Amino acid sequence: MGKLGAAQNVAQGVEWIRKSAEQDCSEAQYTLGLCYLLGLGVAKDMAEFNKWIRLSMRQGNTAAIRIFLKQREMVTVMQAMEGSQREVDWLEQNKKSPAEKGKQFSPHAQQSPADGELSAEIRTKAENGDALFQSALGEIFLYGVLGVAKDEAEAVKWFRKAAEQNHAEAQCSLGSCYFTGQGVAKDTVESWKWISLSAGQGNNTAIRIYLKRNEMMTSTQVVEGFQRAADWLEQYKKASAGKSPQP
Repeated sequence: MGKLGAAQNVAQGVEWIRKSAEQDCSEAQYTLGLCYLLGLGVAKDMAEFNKWIRLSMRQGNTAAIRIFLKQREMVTVMQAMEGSQREVDWLEQNKKSPAEKGKQFSPHAQQSPADGELSAEIRTKAENGDALFQSALGEIFLYGVLGVAKDEAEAVKWFRKAAEQNHAEAQCSLGSCYFTGQGVAKDTVESWKWISLSAGQGNNTAIRIYLKRNEMMTSTQVVEGFQRAADWLEQYKKASAGKSPQP
C-alpha cells in the first residue's frame, strides 16, 4: 500500500510539472523530459523526452542542451523524428512557429562553470569535424548560450560545416538563416535549397517550413532552389563515393 501511495504521489507530481511545462516553463519542460527519459511517474517515452527537452533548449536551458547531447545516441531516428513532430505540433498549438519560438531562446539563461566546460567540449568535437557538434555549436552561437556571446555569422559558419556533411538539422538551420538573413545575406533560393535537402531526409521541421514557404515563392525561385539542391546532392554523392574504402 505504501509503495502504491508513493507511486501515486510521483504521478501527481509529474502532472503538476506538466501543467507548468504546458505554460512554457523551461525548467518544467526540462524536468518533464527527464521523467519520460527515466520512466518516473510516466511510462518511459523517448520521443516525448525528445519533445520536451527540445522545447526547453529553445529557451536557453543549458541543462537541457547537456542532456540532449548526452542522450542523443540513445534516441533512434524514428524516435527523434516523432519527438520533432510533437515539438512542432505543440508550438503550432501555442500559436507560434518553430522559427518564432526559437527567437525567444533567452541569452540570459543562468550560467555556471560547467557551461563553459560544455561549450569547450562541443567546440573541440566540432573542430574535429563532428557534424552533430558543429550543428550544436551553431545553435550556441545563434542564441548566445553556455557563456558564449551571440554571433549569428559564426553560427552560420558552423551550420554550413555540418550542412555540407549532409546533416539534416544543420541544413534546416542554415536554410532558415538564409530565409531570415541571420548571419548571412538573405537569399530565398539558397534557403529553399537547404530546406529541401533537409526535408528530403525526413526532418519534420524542414518539411513544415517547406510546405508553408512553397506558396510564398515564385515558380522560378522554386525551380532554381531545386536545381541547386540537386547539384549539391550530386557533388556530395560523388565526394562520398570517392572517400569509400577500396574493396
